[in-house]
Amino acid sequence: MDDRDNHFCEDLLPWSDKLPAESIRWHEGVFYVLLILFQVAIFAYISTSIQEYSRGSFLMLLMGGYLLLDIYIIFVFYQISHAREAERQVELMEHT
Repeated sequence: MDDRDNHFCEDLLPWSDKLPAESIRWHEGVFYVLLILFQVAIFAYISTSIQEYSRGSFLMLLMGGYLLLDIYIIFVFYQISHAREAERQVELMEHT
Protein backbone atom coordinates (compact mmCIF):
# COMPACT_ATOMS: atom_id res chain seq x y z
CA MET A 1 0.00 0.00 0.00
CA ASP A 2 1.40 3.37 -0.89
CA ASP A 3 1.44 6.58 1.15
CA ARG A 4 -1.37 8.06 -0.92
CA ASP A 5 -3.77 5.42 0.45
CA ASN A 6 -2.67 6.10 4.02
CA HIS A 7 -3.25 9.85 3.68
CA PHE A 8 -6.70 9.27 2.21
CA CYS A 9 -7.68 7.12 5.16
CA GLU A 10 -6.23 9.61 7.65
CA ASP A 11 -8.33 12.39 6.11
CA LEU A 12 -11.44 10.24 5.87
CA LEU A 13 -11.32 8.62 9.29
CA PRO A 14 -10.00 10.81 12.10
CA TRP A 15 -9.22 7.86 14.38
CA SER A 16 -7.11 6.13 11.72
CA ASP A 17 -3.88 7.57 13.13
CA LYS A 18 -4.28 5.17 16.06
CA LEU A 19 -4.48 2.18 13.73
CA PRO A 20 -1.57 0.42 12.05
CA ALA A 21 -0.54 2.01 8.78
CA GLU A 22 -2.07 -0.70 6.60
CA SER A 23 -5.15 -1.43 8.66
CA ILE A 24 -7.73 0.44 6.58
CA ARG A 25 -7.49 0.44 2.83
CA TRP A 26 -8.90 3.23 0.73
CA HIS A 27 -11.68 1.11 -0.76
CA GLU A 28 -12.93 0.19 2.71
CA GLY A 29 -13.14 3.86 3.63
CA VAL A 30 -14.96 4.69 0.40
CA PHE A 31 -17.37 1.78 0.94
CA TYR A 32 -18.19 2.98 4.44
CA VAL A 33 -18.74 6.59 3.33
CA LEU A 34 -21.01 5.45 0.49
CA LEU A 35 -22.96 3.24 2.89
CA ILE A 36 -23.51 6.16 5.26
CA LEU A 37 -24.64 8.41 2.40
CA PHE A 38 -27.06 5.69 1.25
CA GLN A 39 -28.42 5.32 4.78
CA VAL A 40 -28.95 9.07 5.12
CA ALA A 41 -30.72 9.23 1.75
CA ILE A 42 -33.02 6.32 2.61
CA PHE A 43 -33.79 7.79 6.04
CA ALA A 44 -34.59 11.21 4.53
CA TYR A 45 -36.85 9.67 1.90
CA ILE A 46 -38.72 7.48 4.37
CA SER A 47 -39.07 10.24 6.95
CA THR A 48 -40.63 12.61 4.42
CA SER A 49 -42.93 9.86 3.13
CA ILE A 50 -44.35 8.70 6.45
CA GLN A 51 -44.23 11.82 8.58
CA GLU A 52 -48.00 12.39 8.32
CA TYR A 53 -49.19 8.98 9.50
CA SER A 54 -46.42 7.59 11.74
CA ARG A 55 -45.35 8.39 15.29
CA GLY A 56 -41.72 7.78 14.51
CA SER A 57 -41.35 4.29 15.95
CA PHE A 58 -40.52 2.90 12.51
CA LEU A 59 -37.84 5.56 12.09
CA MET A 60 -36.35 4.62 15.46
CA LEU A 61 -36.26 0.96 14.41
CA LEU A 62 -34.67 1.94 11.10
CA MET A 63 -31.98 3.99 12.84
CA GLY A 64 -31.37 1.14 15.30
CA GLY A 65 -30.94 -1.26 12.39
CA TYR A 66 -28.53 1.15 10.71
CA LEU A 67 -26.57 1.43 13.94
CA LEU A 68 -26.28 -2.35 14.25
CA LEU A 69 -25.24 -2.63 10.61
CA ASP A 70 -22.58 0.06 11.04
CA ILE A 71 -21.21 -1.59 14.20
CA TYR A 72 -21.05 -4.94 12.40
CA ILE A 73 -19.21 -3.42 9.43
CA ILE A 74 -16.71 -1.74 11.73
CA PHE A 75 -16.19 -5.09 13.48
CA VAL A 76 -15.57 -6.79 10.11
CA PHE A 77 -13.07 -4.07 9.11
CA TYR A 78 -11.36 -4.55 12.47
CA GLN A 79 -11.10 -8.32 11.92
CA ILE A 80 -9.74 -7.78 8.41
CA SER A 81 -7.18 -5.37 9.84
CA HIS A 82 -5.97 -7.96 12.34
CA ALA A 83 -5.80 -10.63 9.65
CA ARG A 84 -3.67 -8.35 7.48
CA GLU A 85 -1.39 -7.58 10.40
CA ALA A 86 -0.99 -11.28 11.16
CA GLU A 87 -0.17 -11.98 7.50
CA ARG A 88 2.38 -9.19 7.52
CA GLN A 89 3.99 -10.58 10.67
CA VAL A 90 4.20 -14.05 9.10
CA GLU A 91 5.78 -12.60 5.97
CA LEU A 92 8.34 -10.72 8.06
CA MET A 93 9.18 -13.87 10.01
CA GLU A 94 9.60 -15.86 6.78
CA HIS A 95 12.01 -13.31 5.34
CA THR A 96 14.30 -13.30 8.36
